[in-house]
Amino acid sequence: ALLFMIVLVAIVARMGGLGEGFWIDEVISSDTAAMPMGELLARAGLADVHPPGYYVGLKVWSWVFGASDLAARLFTLIVSVATVWLLMAYASVRFGKLTSLVAGLTLALSPLHAHYGVEVRSYALLTGLALAALWCQERVLERSWCGRRQVAFVMALCALTWVHNLGLILSALLLVHALLSAPDGAISAVRSLAICVAALFT
Repeated sequence: ALLFMIVLVAIVARMGGLGEGFWIDEVISSDTAAMPMGELLARAGLADVHPPGYYVGLKVWSWVFGASDLAARLFTLIVSVATVWLLMAYASVRFGKLTSLVAGLTLALSPLHAHYGVEVRSYALLTGLALAALWCQERVLERSWCGRRQVAFVMALCALTWVHNLGLILSALLLVHALLSAPDGAISAVRSLAICVAALFT
């Protein structure tokens, strides 16, 4: 029950920004997502310096819920609230229920996360994917032989690099950290995963 209350708090904390008008970067996001898919993939790096992953997600969302300003902000809001839930799930597994509730409430009420939690930019998605990639990394280190965990880790890293330029740096840091902290038996598996991720961007 407390988990759902914190999720509700996160929603309420972000609803105030749903009616705000777009600023220039949000206009770029909206215009880029409105392009035909082929043109979007070809021009995303020209209209905006970041990779096209966020715009593809926003475009697919607009196919179902429309291309209004409110619909675009709702896409980010859902991602932001889902990140609050993901943080609580992660913290519950790693540190216990009390810590998960404190962490979730802190993020739910964070003015910075609430602000970017309705902005039509990729920051909320970047945060959520970074947390997901961190959790996947830890699961791989626990069971480096598990193929499903390896695939999940690679997919999380690839998604991270597709939504924001910082995602590439975060992915590299996660891989380096995995190599440095992996037990002896897992180093070869982590090294192979790093090669897989690198091969996707060469």
